[in-house]
Amino acid sequence: MRVGTVLVMVLALSVGAGAIGLADTTFEMDVGQYRFVSFRVQPQQTERTSIEGSLQLDPDTIEIELILMHLDDFVRWRNNQPDVDTLFHVRTGSGEVDIPVDGFGDFVLVVSNRGNFHAATATSDLDLSFEGTGTEYNPLDMALKLALLLMGLAVVVILVVGIVRLLSRSKARES
Repeated sequence: MRVGTVLVMVLALSVGAGAIGLADTTFEMDVGQYRFVSFRVQPQQTERTSIEGSLQLDPDTIEIELILMHLDDFVRWRNNQPDVDTLFHVRTGSGEVDIPVDGFGDFVLVVSNRGNFHAATATSDLDLSFEGTGTEYNPLDMALKLALLLMGLAVVVILVVGIVRLLSRSKARES
């Protein structure tokens, strides 16, 4: 029963979820302007990765664009060059944001006020969320920890055997 409980606890701890603060700021944009947030997704952060959070617009009657692309595509997009691959694009008003992020590498999220006739202020609270811890498993670190554990165990065994021998010799001398 205890072994089952320990296994369930270990599995529960290993299937956590991680999140990194992406944009907790206010973007002020005149007509036709944009702001952007660049970020990196590590290979160990690619399981069910998304940008989640909320967006509050002022004035609240407008919509803005949210565009996700790789960094190299953003450079081409910014310079009006062809062959720009956008990974996600939506026109949205105030509310919740959930943008899937596939793969790893350097990304850019563009917050754009194109297509509006008024300046816009976007207050954002966005996180990059993913499943798991986001830490990379390193077999060398695990091997080092295991080797240190085994060496510590060997020292304890040697000490216990030495003490038992010393006690048995002292009892043999007394007899």
